[in-house]
Amino acid sequence: DLSQAMESARKGGYRVIAVSPEVEQQMHDWVALGELDRLIRPQIVASSNMDELMGVIRSDRSAEVEEALQLFSEIEDLTSKMTLQEAAKNAVVQQRLQAIEAQLPQHLSAKMLLAYGKGVDQMKASLGGSVAAIHDALAPLRKRYDTAMDGGGEVVGEEEKLGDAVMDHLKKLRNKVDDESKELLNMSEDVVEEAVRFLRLKNKTTSSGMQKREAVEEALVYFNEEFRRLKDKIANQTGRASEQ
Repeated sequence: DLSQAMESARKGGYRVIAVSPEVEQQMHDWVALGELDRLIRPQIVASSNMDELMGVIRSDRSAEVEEALQLFSEIEDLTSKMTLQEAAKNAVVQQRLQAIEAQLPQHLSAKMLLAYGKGVDQMKASLGGSVAAIHDALAPLRKRYDTAMDGGGEVVGEEEKLGDAVMDHLKKLRNKVDDESKELLNMSEDVVEEAVRFLRLKNKTTSSGMQKREAVEEALVYFNEEFRRLKDKIANQTGRASEQ
């Protein structure tokens, strides 16, 4: 998993990691969803064979590869002065990214930042990336709901703030996710609305409370069914692609 590999590399203090070119779709999803910080520290470079791998990770790498890595390190350092989103859209940074790509075409971090700067408004995540993003966005509220069901303590008023934050996150995804995931997105918003109505009740055991709980459970049933349907479709697509 690329995310785990990145985390391990960060903990180990590695400047660059070499990965399979197949992870490019996952990185595209990160860019489409605005998660640019996941592209840096370490730098991500694709390697299709042992020669490419050693050319990136060995200490006596070529001057051309070292120059490309150093140029990207300078872009990483800009994040102390501006966001990575702002940097990627900067004309000078775009020129540097083009230079990096010319010297090291398999530098995926540079390739993805270049794509973001050129046309983020047209980028959409894959179906798999979209489904995962929607599921993860809803997760904090589902966790709060599960805690309430288990009799856990709640902070009065916090459910409204959490609901607003989750809903805002979901709305920001609307123009970034794959069109086929839009129904799942609608269902996730229904879950948020019903869950907040239930969680803000001081007494959840009244008849009104039970009705609101049933509404949450019904919304979750619809969400979970659509989530499973899409996951099955993604698995089938992945299986067919691997057979080709």
